[in-house]
Amino acid sequence: MTWPIRFNETGVVRQDKWQRISGSFSGAGATLSATIAAMLANGLDVPEAVFEAQEFTVAALANAQRLGMGKLVPDRYFWAREPDVKQ
Repeated sequence: MTWPIRFNETGVVRQDKWQRISGSFSGAGATLSATIAAMLANGLDVPEAVFEAQEFTVAALANAQRLGMGKLVPDRYFWAREPDVKQ
């Protein structure tokens, strides 16, 4: 697990906890940084933009796909897909 801790002049502001997803990924950092930039461009404050981007990146990694024999690639469109219907 990772525990990013946010501080200000009065002390701890917030501590976020994320479960580490095992695997070797290609594009996880790019997904995170692009999502932070998008959230900032949409007017979110930095702490909230980072939190939302981390949440999105974790979900994209949880839905990652292996293309060929390489590393897992984050599925950045997981939210737009219809859930699999099990019969």
